[in-house]
Amino acid sequence: AGAHTDAPAGALGHAGDTLCVRRPRTGATAATRSVARGRARELESAAVDGPVLARRIPAVCDEPVGDPAAVDHLSMCLATRRHATTALAGHGAATLWAGLARHRVERMEALARVWLRWPLASLGAEIGRSLPESVKGARALTHLAMPPADACAVKHAYGLWDDDHRRTLYTRRFAWDVRGSHPLARHLELYDGRHTGNALDRALYVDAHTSLPDSILPMAVAAARGADLDLQFPFLDVDVVECAAVTPPMLKQRGPIGMYA
Repeated sequence: AGAHTDAPAGALGHAGDTLCVRRPRTGATAATRSVARGRARELESAAVDGPVLARRIPAVCDEPVGDPAAVDHLSMCLATRRHATTALAGHGAATLWAGLARHRVERMEALARVWLRWPLASLGAEIGRSLPESVKGARALTHLAMPPADACAVKHAYGLWDDDHRRTLYTRRFAWDVRGSHPLARHLELYDGRHTGNALDRALYVDAHTSLPDSILPMAVAAARGADLDLQFPFLDVDVVECAAVTPPMLKQRGPIGMYA
């Protein structure tokens, strides 16, 4: 939020009481990045102490917050409010334009399924299960044995819904009450409902209907409200969202580069 945005490299500057992102002029990249770093240091020096944030977060959020990113959001909004009444945020850019790490993994898994086919893909999954999760790519290998929809949905779980975690967190009564529930049913429904043959496009569709409106945006809006900051989301403008929806996935991701377009 505030000064931090996943927009193309630009400079942070004031426009009246609005903290904004300016598109750099040709040849001015180094200068604009220097300005951005200076503004970021300025905001960091104005950050609020952790204990103060910990007491304030429950007051500004509508429900319990389990994501530590809520602390960063509120800290940045409070620091930004000392300089401006309105701020532009880059929320939505990574979700709509394939900038998240899981989007790159989604594309790589789809390619691996085409190249390896089922027998070799299943073998790759067995190898992945034998490796520690700390090994880069181990989790992606295990996904090759899953149907594409399940592999996409499980990326949103990050181990939270593993049986070991459930036994640790759930009381017996609660575990019994939710025994027939599927925590990722909505993700599977959205994935199947997106009628396209491109796995990345389907994954972006799922994110746009789940993590973006259910987690990312509510957290940012609550933090801005708690800081009395008017937070604007230019990447969620209707025209921009519609453009992202019709842009081919191959233009959104090129090799390891996300948000390529």
